[in-house]
Amino acid sequence: MRRFFAPRDSKMLVWMTRMLVPVLVRIRHGRLDMSMSQQAMERFKSLSGKRTIICPNHPSREDADAMFGLSALVGESFNFMTAQQLFHGPTWSDLWLQYMGCYSVFRDSPDFSAYKTTRHLLVQGRKKIVIFPEGEISHQNDTLLPLKTGAVQMGFAALSALKLKGREDPVFIEPLAMKYVYSKDITRKISQALERLEKQLDMPRKRSGGLYERLLGIADKVLGTLEATYNCASPQAATLGKRIGCLRAEILAKVASYLEVELSPSDSQLQQAHALQNILYELRFCRQPSESLYERRQRRQRSRQLRSFYHDLKRVINFIAVFDGYLEDPSTQERIAEVVGLLETEVFGRAFVLGPRQILFDAGCPINLNDHFEEYLADRSKACARVNALIKDELGDMLSNFDRQRSPVYVSMPSAPCHPFG
Repeated sequence: MRRFFAPRDSKMLVWMTRMLVPVLVRIRHGRLDMSMSQQAMERFKSLSGKRTIICPNHPSREDADAMFGLSALVGESFNFMTAQQLFHGPTWSDLWLQYMGCYSVFRDSPDFSAYKTTRHLLVQGRKKIVIFPEGEISHQNDTLLPLKTGAVQMGFAALSALKLKGREDPVFIEPLAMKYVYSKDITRKISQALERLEKQLDMPRKRSGGLYERLLGIADKVLGTLEATYNCASPQAATLGKRIGCLRAEILAKVASYLEVELSPSDSQLQQAHALQNILYELRFCRQPSESLYERRQRRQRSRQLRSFYHDLKRVINFIAVFDGYLEDPSTQERIAEVVGLLETEVFGRAFVLGPRQILFDAGCPINLNDHFEEYLADRSKACARVNALIKDELGDMLSNFDRQRSPVYVSMPSAPCHPFG
């Protein structure tokens, strides 16, 4: 039986945590300053007191803390739609998330409880709701994964509920862009990170080689090890990107075979990974109301056996997009650092911060769902797709503008007839 974690907002705990945000962020993520232009702040605050779904991009594992920091920056409290798996972390993590205003959702799976709760919260109109439309961390600071339409659908559902009550209150979608940038040149730190990886992988030290050449060597070594682990043979002369695609497919097939489920060939690899994660969750955590002590002990034993498959699926998700042509010539130091971070996560189990950073926020033009409601009544899918395209365009423009408004540090890469990450 699936369990839904409802929001149990605690004003006192939220207030105390907001006061401690700078300290908590420093402890968890190093020096991480937050910045929002005056114009963006004004656009965001123009929606004060209005029913709003905030739709940010999702480039990093720090995004949840960043959004909580933003709530302190703008002086508002938010509700957060949060992946179900996060409620099964360390002891008391479920209660803590609920007290902070979070509620659970099964990604890429029908979840009526999350749908109904979002609609109810919007109709109440007490707080804005944060929903990441990508549905997963992209590990891409400049680009987006395909956006899901769930946030838009729930916004229209709330608007319909308001109109049934005879109310003409608008419901807004607020695209919000986040970009993590390093405050100084970290080329030397990147070189040191590559040296740590080379040492851990027993590779010859190549301090004199270019950063990109060394990065390729490390990626090739890690990928070769994983291919051997999963007995995955890629075509000869395949690019790193294609080899990683083959590896992802092999991992998904292995987990699906063990669980005796058939993956939908029309789904993306990310959707397939989420579907398998949902099945693993049900096997590990869902229990029947009349479960005996023996049945509970057996379920917990199986849960420990299934844990390794979570790591397999996390590999798929971590490498879902970054290597597919993400590195260009030249690439910003942030892009290089993102790939280094993924390799560190694979090799060391965690990524290391390479220097003081800043989160740049920008708020896009609010989208009033009332303006699209007639189209929604005529064709729901078409209306949701249209609004989703507006969100994507707005987020893409804001992400591009960040680099136009600053002086990025670029790392040049050697030209090659065939891009090795393509």
